[in-house]
Amino acid sequence: MTRDGVVTLEVPVYGRDALGQYVKTGTESREVFCEIGNITQSEWGAAGRMGLKPEYRVTVWADEYAGATKAILDGVPYAIYRTYQPSGDKIELYLTRRAGV
Repeated sequence: MTRDGVVTLEVPVYGRDALGQYVKTGTESREVFCEIGNITQSEWGAAGRMGLKPEYRVTVWADEYAGATKAILDGVPYAIYRTYQPSGDKIELYLTRRAGV
């Protein structure tokens, strides 16, 4: 079962420090349209072996993803633990809850 929705992606922003090294300077949040889907049984098993409990598969346009590491869906924060790009224009984001997210 899928439903159309909006997800907020948090993309890390990097800059250079006094030594010229790239460091994380903050995050940029952006709301994008998405298709929300269920986790497959094989994904549940694979993630479970890594100690994760996957909750959603969210499909967004690939150019809107921009390396996001966190997502907020229906007001709940999630970590993006895996991505998969089945076609050139869309990317699937796999979400789980983690402490500190």
